[in-house]
Amino acid sequence: MQFEPLCIGIKRGVFRANDVNSKQADSVFESTRSQSLRQASYRCVRCGYESPEDVKKRRKSVLHVHHQDNDHNNNEPENHVPHCSLDHAYHHIGCDAPTIGGSRGWASQMLIAYAPELASEDMNQLQRATGAALTDAKEAEVAKEIIDLLAVLALPVRDVLGSFHAKDFAACFDKMSEADYEQRDSTVAGLRVLFHPDILKQVGSEMLVDAPLFPVKSWEGVASGLGK
Repeated sequence: MQFEPLCIGIKRGVFRANDVNSKQADSVFESTRSQSLRQASYRCVRCGYESPEDVKKRRKSVLHVHHQDNDHNNNEPENHVPHCSLDHAYHHIGCDAPTIGGSRGWASQMLIAYAPELASEDMNQLQRATGAALTDAKEAEVAKEIIDLLAVLALPVRDVLGSFHAKDFAACFDKMSEADYEQRDSTVAGLRVLFHPDILKQVGSEMLVDAPLFPVKSWEGVASGLGK
């Protein structure tokens, strides 16, 4: 399956809270979620992050299953697309409440930055790894330096557009016509999501469980590279 470049967006149309059929749809979703993850080999279709289930340890995959057409009533296999939590958040930058689909409701803890030189998925991988470093007392200071360097990338967005808060962008998207919304990638293609350090520690901790042998050669080198 081919995907358009990952860009920020919102859920449009009918929300679960306003849908009388949502309980039935969610029941179908829950019964098919694991199968969708297995078929994708427990791998995010965007960045390739892997999070297998471990039956013996009773550990579920931390991957989400995104409804590709944003219709939670459409639970056909081809509409279920495994995403890591950070990539999935790009589709729901206005969501402040956890959903059964996996969105963790992080909108108020997300900023928008301008970094066209980094693909959205690469930015998310960098932030996830930085979150893992935050959990290590020896690496935490350098990880915080990386986070501060990334935060600078949000300042031009605020200066030019008046805000760098994800929820403000979501509010603008909500007011767009369907045609304008579908063409938004031509305007927001270079925008990336920055996640709060608390979120990064959470996903970083998950990464250390999913990939305990993840090599961290030199966080100082990563930080110095961002500062150039």
